[in-house]
Amino acid sequence: MKPRVRRSYLSMPAKEFKNPATGEWTRITNTRWCLKCKDGNITPYLELSDNLYQAMPLKSFQLSIEKKDVDTDAIKQQVKKFVEEVHG
Repeated sequence: MKPRVRRSYLSMPAKEFKNPATGEWTRITNTRWCLKCKDGNITPYLELSDNLYQAMPLKSFQLSIEKKDVDTDAIKQQVKKFVEEVHG
C-alpha cells in the first residue's frame, strides 16, 4: 500500500492576505472563513487569528459548510457572487 502524501497548505500573515496586490478576497459573513483569488484560483481560507490565515482544502471547506450550524445556502450564494465578481 502506497503511503498518503501529506500536502502542506499556504499560511499568510494578515497584512499579506489583505493586500490587494496579492489578490481579491472576501470574508464569508459571520464566519472565520474567507475566499481569496490568487493567480486566478479561488481558495478558501480560515482565519486562525487576527494575524494569520490558513488555506483550506476545498473538500474540507465544502464539508465544513454542510456540517456546521450555518446558513449553507447563504454561504453558497456568497461564494457564487465572489466567483462571478472575480471571473466575470
